[in-house]
Amino acid sequence: MMDKVSLYCVSKFLIMINSNMLKRIIFTVLVVFVLSNSYGQRNAIKASALTGNLGLQYERAIGNRFSILGQVGRSRITNSVNDVETRSTGLAYHIEGRYYLSGKKQIMEGWHIGPFYTSINTEGDEGLKTDISSIGATLGHQWVFRSDITLGLALGAGTFDLDSDQNRGILLEGLNFWPLLGINIGYRF
Repeated sequence: MMDKVSLYCVSKFLIMINSNMLKRIIFTVLVVFVLSNSYGQRNAIKASALTGNLGLQYERAIGNRFSILGQVGRSRITNSVNDVETRSTGLAYHIEGRYYLSGKKQIMEGWHIGPFYTSINTEGDEGLKTDISSIGATLGHQWVFRSDITLGLALGAGTFDLDSDQNRGILLEGLNFWPLLGINIGYRF
């Protein structure tokens, strides 16, 4: 089991990776999973809202009980300092591994648990930047209907690392964990 120092070191390492390198890694991983032809692999594409990230998800089954999920989306953060509101928008990434607990259901259906990594990079008024990252665990449930429409809910928590040019007034400043709440709807194929 990883202690707080280990999680902190891993999160700092992931933050150090510049965003272009992270984009290339995510793209490469997705291409490998899409083009591979292993047994039991299925795909799902979803519209999703996660804490701080409104975007598009892609989930790929790796066997009957495991899957990997990636999300790229838009993030918008609003801060208020001395009655002056500032807004920042930017790109958000979310990567999650999932282990489905029931072997009796269809692929990518039912209760699931797993680790996640989230990165939110925004730039706002006057070029001020805010970067948030988190590593944690999720618990969720995904329903798959007869027409292969999916509906999913997720709840989780993780570490919280904030790096901002605005040194006060950040809504989440002082928070020691990142709450993860999510809902998605999509299509499995």
